[in-house]
Amino acid sequence: EEVEWSLVSKLAALQGAELEAYVVTQFCFDIDPILNWLDWVRARGLTMPVYWIASPTMSSGSCRVLSR
Repeated sequence: EEVEWSLVSKLAALQGAELEAYVVTQFCFDIDPILNWLDWVRARGLTMPVYWIASPTMSSGSCRVLSR
């Protein structure tokens, strides 16, 4: 949790200074942890783009969910 709050404070500082920031996820097989984390980040007012690296086995339906 300390790492998450550190990231949030850094991204908030960039956003507050009107600097562009983005996040790139690690390669993942399971979409749920990414969606949960994204909800957590968005609930704290951060709106930066998040680019994710999908598994080659991930379905196109899952990819559409994350592209929203």
